[in-house]
Amino acid sequence: MLAADTLKAQGHTNIRASHRTTIEVTCERSLTPRGDCIVGVCASKAVSGLSKPLRKLLEDQRTAVLVVFKAHRVADALIAWGDRRLKLENDRSLVIRRSDFVDDRTLAIKSNKAARDLSRALVEALRRGKELEIAIIAAKHPYARLLFRLQRRPLKAWALARLLTTGASIPHFTLGGRLMVRKGFKLASDAISGGPVAQVGRARSGRLQRRAFNP
Repeated sequence: MLAADTLKAQGHTNIRASHRTTIEVTCERSLTPRGDCIVGVCASKAVSGLSKPLRKLLEDQRTAVLVVFKAHRVADALIAWGDRRLKLENDRSLVIRRSDFVDDRTLAIKSNKAARDLSRALVEALRRGKELEIAIIAAKHPYARLLFRLQRRPLKAWALARLLTTGASIPHFTLGGRLMVRKGFKLASDAISGGPVAQVGRARSGRLQRRAFNP
């Protein structure tokens, strides 16, 4: 199962992105240097405004969450996890945490990055006031493991999130009745990066058959 959503925020001269345990995006317009976990202001939505399919997945500790931050052709990504304790009620901000602490602002926990771990090129672009685009993809087995691969390709992950928010189908393949998740995800990634979906060929042990997967 897959779900995604996107939002936009704005950079600010006071962005430091030096916090050791959290990343925050806020709907507020102002920012002081003390807000060292904040990477974007004037956000277009907070956790309460996320799509229902995404919110449903986030409320499960088995859900992997890929979050992509993009500004001025620079992107970075992290992996975190959902949790059944998530409230997703706050209408002013969203927070990603390294710890397992949960409040009404928390988007995901047990993140492998905090604000200080984000690309300094990205942070510098945000300090110059560039627009911040954020993509969130949540996935459960068998697609969760593929988010870890996409973390190393944040621009492709961003494009996939955009595709998912349109309600488009993600192809997957079967080979003798066995689901070939990696193949389908690769073809979806190829398609969103500007190339056509690859032609279906023959495998050694049989024919690959494309089917539609609706997240």
